[in-house]
Amino acid sequence: MASHLAIHLFMVDDPVILATFHNCGKICPEKIAVGKIPVRRWDNPKKTVDMILQFAKGYEIKVLRFVAHGNSGVVEFPGLENENLIADAWSTLFRNRVFAANARIEFHVCGLASETSILRHGTAMNNAQNHNTIPGEFTGKSTGAGLRYLRKAARIFGVMVCAAKDFQGVGYNSWKFEGSTISVFPNGKFIMDSEETREWDIDAQDGAANKRLQFIRDTYIKRNRLAEARVLLRELVKNYPSTRTAKFALERLSDPQLRDANELRGDPNGGLGLTL
Repeated sequence: MASHLAIHLFMVDDPVILATFHNCGKICPEKIAVGKIPVRRWDNPKKTVDMILQFAKGYEIKVLRFVAHGNSGVVEFPGLENENLIADAWSTLFRNRVFAANARIEFHVCGLASETSILRHGTAMNNAQNHNTIPGEFTGKSTGAGLRYLRKAARIFGVMVCAAKDFQGVGYNSWKFEGSTISVFPNGKFIMDSEETREWDIDAQDGAANKRLQFIRDTYIKRNRLAEARVLLRELVKNYPSTRTAKFALERLSDPQLRDANELRGDPNGGLGLTL
């Protein structure tokens, strides 16, 4: 069986995305090999596909991540600009059988899945920030720009594609989606997930686990309700087994007073082991 590979593609014409390319390009929550590819505005999609195929020799692609600016149903990426401009060249990847079982495409793009624009009046896509965007909308309408785009992309790529409906911050050490996402399959069916239910999004799962651990610490451990806390900590480990936070929960469970490493070192406030 071939080893798994993650491919990360960045629109490096933008200075913010270029910085992410240098800082985050090799980070992979799946702990598998990574190929990172810089793409420029006028690159031919076939050239990009050929580069992916070169990286994929001897591997199966488990996740293909695109980082670009965008909005409802549009992406600033050559050969992926909108529903009508998704290039057939991308289907070469499926025809060449480079994808692993249950592979996925992740579009780390602001508001792509939304049915309506997330940009306030006068805001350019490449200048989107929290203060000049609004929450996206997704009701599952077949005419929604985001769903139409994702359905077309899923057909072309031949695997599940995923995108968010709201503004997405550019992280330097994480591939976590912010807020709700819509995943669409080649047959057109889709599911909408929150951070808590997006099981394959390891960073989002870690964030959800970390919030739960904070609740257990503040509500039970600090009030000396240790028996109840032990039950909840074991439940956290069971529900979020692959996360870093599960390891911190196990660390607490190894101490009779459910203290973490910081508390054992004398920090009265303790720690959660993870900063989000």
